[in-house]
Amino acid sequence: MYALPWKCIWLAASLGCTRDSGLLLWGSMFQNICLKWLGNCCKVAIGIWATGGLCAGMAAKANAMSEATGGRILGFAVTFFEPAKSLDTALDCPTGFNVGPDIEATLARYPEAERQNIRDNRLLLYRALMHRGPTGPNICLHPTAEPDPGFLIGQSPAQRGLNLMADGGMSGALACDHPRGTDPDMGEPVDNQYTRVDACTQAKQAKVAATTAVSEAPQSAPIVQGEMSVLIEVMGVRDSTNDPDVTVGIYSSDDPVAVDKAGRIETDASFHPVADKKYQTIVHGRIVDGVLITDFADLNLLADHAVSKLDGSRHTLQWRSARLRLKLDPDGSLAGLLGGYADWEKLYERRTRGGTASLNNAMGSVGELQGNTTCSGFYNALRRAADGFRDPKTGQCTHISTAYHVRAIPAFIIHEVPSASISAQNQR
Repeated sequence: MYALPWKCIWLAASLGCTRDSGLLLWGSMFQNICLKWLGNCCKVAIGIWATGGLCAGMAAKANAMSEATGGRILGFAVTFFEPAKSLDTALDCPTGFNVGPDIEATLARYPEAERQNIRDNRLLLYRALMHRGPTGPNICLHPTAEPDPGFLIGQSPAQRGLNLMADGGMSGALACDHPRGTDPDMGEPVDNQYTRVDACTQAKQAKVAATTAVSEAPQSAPIVQGEMSVLIEVMGVRDSTNDPDVTVGIYSSDDPVAVDKAGRIETDASFHPVADKKYQTIVHGRIVDGVLITDFADLNLLADHAVSKLDGSRHTLQWRSARLRLKLDPDGSLAGLLGGYADWEKLYERRTRGGTASLNNAMGSVGELQGNTTCSGFYNALRRAADGFRDPKTGQCTHISTAYHVRAIPAFIIHEVPSASISAQNQR
């Protein structure tokens, strides 16, 4: 029989008691020891933890030790990450939805003998609409090349979002005038202009209906399919109900989520943050009545695992003056909102261009027809609604307020330990 080192036995028992007491793993310190120091016995420790563990009396000791070392560390993997939706379509869009490009006006620019053939051939129709006729620039690549056709946006004062102009956020001097909404649950003003712009598109409403019908705990397809992984780590937690001083890490990861046979993302999986510090944001936070609220910080996340652009770069999501507001649920999960200011021109490009030269020639016109929208209308609506980080030279705001629904489940976040630290641990 293999004799486990006492350190491995202690860790295994500790992990078991952690599970029994309803706590998460103490933090990355023990995760690093498990992978780097204890070697193979890590599997034994986690196996014991997964089956309920040992030694119930050690739970109190473990919790006391975590208090002495600066509090517990809670790790989470995001399972749902989607832009906030309109709360009331009838109030948002009293005059109806946006419509796509005018097909007949486009065909009128062709000789009459060619028009029916273009109508009958979808690819020819897409190309015609892309240029609004036989010649001319690609409208989705050059949305200012045609007059602004107008664009219907949300009118309801009720919105999901966060107060991005609270103390510590963007200076009011950098804001552009905009109607602020009110979150019906929090009862405070919120900033979420992007959802207003996107409220009256039929493609958006179809997605909302599909998402709402999924389940009580919806999952985002890009995350389930392994295209995007986001981690949240809450450090220094002494009281998960009220704690005025915690540190929050928000990381991208190249490790895809684990999915069971039913398609549900599994809890307690292990993830590594990406090495690039650009995609590791550390920010101060606090817990108030079981709700985690972070200070404001700039945030960068990788939007996909694979290289998706011809220049070898990866899609990124970027916010300025962003913050999280997440409720710590009794089952150990998180649910709430991310709010922040995004570059509206980059949002437009991501929405209409796809990211590769081959898609640029088709994505725009296909999206216009299928989504009943126009690239030029959407572009100009974003420009008018932009409300953050005003350019002092032009007076135009360069960013637009956004809000994203976030759900996350318990996970182990494993940080790389410098080799010198590992050697020091082994010498003890």
